[in-house]
Amino acid sequence: MPNFNQLITGPMKSLPHVAFTALLILTAVNTQAGNGQASVCAAAGVLTIYVVRHAEREIDGSRDPGLSEAGHDRARALGDLLADARLDAVHVTDFRRTIETVAQVLKRTGIEKTVWPVSWQSVADHARSLASEVCEQYRDHSVLVVGHSNTVAPLVRAFSGLEITALSERDYDHFYQIR
Repeated sequence: MPNFNQLITGPMKSLPHVAFTALLILTAVNTQAGNGQASVCAAAGVLTIYVVRHAEREIDGSRDPGLSEAGHDRARALGDLLADARLDAVHVTDFRRTIETVAQVLKRTGIEKTVWPVSWQSVADHARSLASEVCEQYRDHSVLVVGHSNTVAPLVRAFSGLEITALSERDYDHFYQIR
């Protein structure tokens, strides 16, 4: 595992076997970021949240595709990356691609996943609701949250109060650790 006491951006040369090219560590030390967005986890104690988008999906025209071969490779890499993370919980949406993304993590840890149905009303409200529950329920723990291209940035914002660039449909290699 890389040293999580520093901000690491760009290609992860120290982990060549891992299929994630960007690792960002965000430390939310204030209750508000510069944009005035408050973190819902401001009083959660020592909490580590890992946020990642699901791995590459199969292009099969369905509403709920599984992972492609590259996606399964990335899911195994996620399992390797988090092998020593001492996770206490894993939260996914009700789509196959998020569930398949965490298969190796669940197998290694023995944790049962918690499924959050996607709310199509407001992605920001969905992210705040999930973050609020996770921060309240898992104080002083480590939690993996797997989202989608349109939910990762709102999730990071809800957990940390910090703005990140929204992911594109081609971005599968971003991994965020929030403390």
